Formats: sequence, C-alpha cells, structure tokens
Amino acid sequence: MSAAYRRFAGMVSYLVAIGGLAYSVLFVIAVKADSGAAETASWTLLMVGGLLSTAVLVALYQLLRDVEAGFAMWGLLLGFVGAAGSIIHGGFELARVIPSEVPLTLPANPVDPRGLLTFGAAGVGLTVLSALIRRSPALPSGLGGLGIVLGILLVLVYLGRLFIVDPNEPVLLGLAAITGVLAHPAFFLWLGASLRRAAERPGLSSPAPDRA
Repeated sequence: MSAAYRRFAGMVSYLVAIGGLAYSVLFVIAVKADSGAAETASWTLLMVGGLLSTAVLVALYQLLRDVEAGFAMWGLLLGFVGAAGSIIHGGFELARVIPSEVPLTLPANPVDPRGLLTFGAAGVGLTVLSALIRRSPALPSGLGGLGIVLGILLVLVYLGRLFIVDPNEPVLLGLAAITGVLAHPAFFLWLGASLRRAAERPGLSSPAPDRA
C-alpha cells in the first residue's frame, strides 16, 4: 500500500469519525424532536459514511493481511457487507423522507432489517479486524482493543433494535449514545492518526509476530 493511499485513508477515517458522531446526534434529535430536517440529514450521513468507510477497510486489509490473510479477508468482506448495508439503508430512508410531487409509500427496509448489516455485520467484521490489529506491529495494540469494544457495541445495538425496537427506550438510546458519540469517533480518529503516521513509513509491513 502506497504512502499516498495511507494518507488518504487516514483523512477519510477522520471524516467517518466526524460523520458518525453527527449521525448519532441528528438521529437522537430526529427521534426526540420529530425533526424532518434532522432525519434527512442523518440518513444522508449514514449513506455517505458507509461509502467512505470502504476506503478505510481497504487500508486495514492491506496492513493486516500479512498477520493472518484469511481472517483479514473475512473481516474485510464482513466490513464491506456492513458498509453496503449503511449505503442502502441510508439511501432507502432518503427515498422515504425526501419530498416529492407524488407521495412515495415504501415498506420496511428488507435489505437491512433493523440494522442487521449496518450494525450487526459491521460489528462482527470490525471485531475480527481489531483482533488482528492487536497482533500487528503496524498499528497500536490499544487501537485493536478499542475496536473490539466498538465491534461488540455495534452488535449490541443491532440486538437492541431487534428486541427492543422502540428507539425512544432509554436502554437503546444509551447504548446508541455510547457507541455513536464515544466509541465510534474515538476509534476512527485514532485509526486516522495511525494511518497518517504509517504513511511516513512507506516500507512498513505487517508480518505475523514471532510467538516462539
């Protein structure tokens, strides 16, 4: 992976962090204040964030494939499925809320039911990749630990939306706040800084550590 792509992925990771934080805040505003503008903006950010995250996932795979190629590919594929879920989910909801001359009635999202891909698949993929981060000399071990926590939180958000359903429930709101306002931005800001530092070491590789 070139130094230019590492710098690019690092900058994109910053944008994913900022966009994820803004999405979480706007989603709460949309739920609590019934704001159409906040709802539209939140779905736009979900869609764009999913698209941008693919660039970061590619960078992670490039850095981690020498640690364990099979798990790195699995994490990448799960992450891409989660990103696709975000893009489709956001785009689907935009089609429901953007005004048009002819009212559009759509059923519940059949592709990403209650965030199965956006939160569930993305969480599992991030957990797999973060476990590899902990073994890689290319990225801080602590970043991997934070990523595992975030991955678990994302899966819990999916399970909360599956079983609790009502986004106004305090448990679900609190879980979403911890995930979207704290863990998600912290992970992607740290990852962005780490990728940009790695760009200054273009010859850096990620060999599997010697456990002997």
